[in-house]
Amino acid sequence: MVDLGALNPKFEPIVARIYANLPDLAVAIEAFVARLTAAEVGIGALGLGETFPDAMLPDVDGRLRRLAEVTAGRPSVIAFLRGHWCPFCRTYFAALAQARDLLARQTGADMGAFVAITPELSSFARNLSQSPNDIVLSDIGNGFAASLGLAVAIDENLARLLSEDGDDVPLYQGEASWIVPIPATFVLDGEMRVLERHVDPDYRKRMDLSRLSRLIEAASYPAGAAARRDAAD
Repeated sequence: MVDLGALNPKFEPIVARIYANLPDLAVAIEAFVARLTAAEVGIGALGLGETFPDAMLPDVDGRLRRLAEVTAGRPSVIAFLRGHWCPFCRTYFAALAQARDLLARQTGADMGAFVAITPELSSFARNLSQSPNDIVLSDIGNGFAASLGLAVAIDENLARLLSEDGDDVPLYQGEASWIVPIPATFVLDGEMRVLERHVDPDYRKRMDLSRLSRLIEAASYPAGAAARRDAAD
């Protein structure tokens, strides 16, 4: 099994910097997350065994890409990210790329795409990409995220504090609203059925990458994955 290490500790320095340097923003974030959690936002998103819907979205070069063609009948990962301005999203997508590359080298898993979907315009969304293998698609207006129950509005106070810190989300998204997706990750099998999902309005928490790697390997080699994992352990 590929050892990817714990992801959440990578977020701890980001949280620490926000609390140390931007205490008002930290308080607003806690209130925002608490409100969404209490409302159980995202709880109705796609569940295990459901088929992930196909969609056609532009990539960072402006080409329309169908998810069914991108995944190409292979196990894949689709992650909804708030945008390049979010340090948690940047860190997470970089970790997903590392997971993809490690799995390809060490297990030979016949993987499909690891896809990021963000509401940002392509000129900003491309800042999430770190290699030619990265696929970043733009969900302008959050229409696709909203259809899955993943779109939320940033409240006025938090929006003001983010703006003061230099994050111009309406500019990045090409519209006046402060609507963003709940960070969510879906692991799909070759028929785009959901094997695992992580949907949490607390965007400081993301899917465990070791769990993700086991699912991808098992879906790529359903008959022999268990034996290979036992041998590797």
